Amino acid sequence: MKKLRRLLARLRRHPQPSPQRDRIRKAINRVRRAQSPRPLVKPLAMFDAISVDQIPKDAQAVAGYTSGNWPTFPEVQRKFPRAHKLSIAISASHDADCLDIERGDASPSDAPGWVKRQMPRVKRPVVYASRSDMPAVLRSLASGGLGRSRVRVWSAHYTYKPHICGPHTCGASFQADATQWTDKARGRNLDESLCTPNFFS
Repeated sequence: MKKLRRLLARLRRHPQPSPQRDRIRKAINRVRRAQSPRPLVKPLAMFDAISVDQIPKDAQAVAGYTSGNWPTFPEVQRKFPRAHKLSIAISASHDADCLDIERGDASPSDAPGWVKRQMPRVKRPVVYASRSDMPAVLRSLASGGLGRSRVRVWSAHYTYKPHICGPHTCGASFQADATQWTDKARGRNLDESLCTPNFFS
């Protein structure tokens, strides 16, 4: 910070264009780049479980349901105040960060209306579905005028190997933003997902 202040003071002493002013400006840009926070470059692990006690206490990201048989999100909020959190709705009539699209919950045809309703409160709503069902979800969104960039895609693909679904990882026809790859993380009744570094940004 002191170095930046010194450089800015020097710049003020050279108000006219000159080679020296150009050198000072380049030095200022280098200092500012060095001081900028480094973006997260590693994929992020996200956990969810019907019993919140199964989730690691040091989890950086946690998901939970807002309703249904296991409404875990209120407990997740209390126990993980510093973690990234994702709320999940099991019905298109409920508001949340994510819509759970699977048998017994929401259907692909519910996705467009639900996503549009969430947009004022969620920057890029999340749609969750199995790897095999996700293409139908994306087609439904497209038919509703919602391109891929308007949502975050969270796929379920239990290979028991960490990955994010895509053409170059598991041969999926779509590129996911996160993938739930196991329901037995750390030998527990625990789901773990791998998320892109910008999933929560």
